[in-house]
Amino acid sequence: MAFCFNAKLTRHDVKAWTAQLCRNRHQHPPSQCFIQRRRKLNLYAEASNSGGPRGPCVGVAWLQRNLEISRLYDARGCISGQFDTADSRACSANYDAYLEGHIPGAVFVNWLSDGAAWQDRDDSCPLGCCRGGSNSGDSSSGGSGNRNSGGDGSGSREHGFRTRTLSVVVDPDVYVPCFESRGLTADRPVVVYDIGTDMIAARVWWQLLLYGHPTPYVLAGGWQAWLAEAGESELYECCPLKLSSVYDVEPQLHYRASPTEFRLAATRATDSRESMAQTVAVLLLPEPISSVSKSEGAISGNGPDDLPLARCLSLPSLIRACLATSTNNAGGGCSYNSCTGSSSDRNYGGVATWTSVVLGMERNALAHCMEEALGGVTVGPCSPARLLLASPHDAALSACAVGALLYAAGHERWAVCETW
Repeated sequence: MAFCFNAKLTRHDVKAWTAQLCRNRHQHPPSQCFIQRRRKLNLYAEASNSGGPRGPCVGVAWLQRNLEISRLYDARGCISGQFDTADSRACSANYDAYLEGHIPGAVFVNWLSDGAAWQDRDDSCPLGCCRGGSNSGDSSSGGSGNRNSGGDGSGSREHGFRTRTLSVVVDPDVYVPCFESRGLTADRPVVVYDIGTDMIAARVWWQLLLYGHPTPYVLAGGWQAWLAEAGESELYECCPLKLSSVYDVEPQLHYRASPTEFRLAATRATDSRESMAQTVAVLLLPEPISSVSKSEGAISGNGPDDLPLARCLSLPSLIRACLATSTNNAGGGCSYNSCTGSSSDRNYGGVATWTSVVLGMERNALAHCMEEALGGVTVGPCSPARLLLASPHDAALSACAVGALLYAAGHERWAVCETW
């Protein structure tokens, strides 16, 4: 201190001296990529422990242990089973339920407007199941607006719900401010949950995966599982000042397929030179699959006449086949064909969800079951096949759920097509 007084250091000298100390102290800071990689490896290391992450899913026990370091997104909402009818409430986001109680620290995310927008569908859509319904949705792409609604609520049978499709916005100038205000950072795992069907959570999970987040997860069983096992909840919202964050990650656009790409894969046969890197169009349909004509002994049928090469698949039947295989593993399992039921016995969004499959099956067994359901298409880490998933009957919810199953099976080459 005496030296400083005797030397009569000026203010500029003190600033330069302080800056030099800071540079020497932080000369070799750990890179952000290294921090993210180390954190991701630590999270994956817990997968071998009871209650640890299994692919895209985490259990309540894991979330309780990691509640302080995780960012939680409440994506509760609903989509009507009569999605094809002229009902302005066919799908909605349930902000009122969030205010009545949510997991401590959770932030509400409107799956219909946060980073998403309603777009007019191309009238040349080849699928008859895309037409008809009610017109719903909000053209807003980044704001919250009315958090309970999906849009203006106007609709008619001439200009139905299916004339507009819900599309993820991939413009960083739109989705980055939206999710930065909700506390999204690349160095914290994100856990998404819904009421318990895990369908809407699957779409938000895919959305975060598309935005390049390294560790997005879905809470298996959602809000109902949390209430049953933990029971702790809170009523108040998080302070916006505490949620403000910085998110600077390159989007992973290969998880999204364009309508042109899907139609091309569903109509053009690949030759022998392209067979090793084939692109397969997978059309998710509700049960019963009335428009699919299955030949005797075939595992999955052909698509509609306009999409002759599309592989048709039913998510409820796939879930039942996978769970039956894991239960009766010693007895040879259960084929996808034998688990294809009618609309009277389907369990869409019931207790048996796709997260039950992820938590109840090993990766190799899940890959084998999906190979059978897809008619022999190779599924797994070494598969060259790129699977394009579409489910126009439920705003791509089933497609995102099947994408999560492929992710859990180690299959990296898949994409969701949500617009037509």
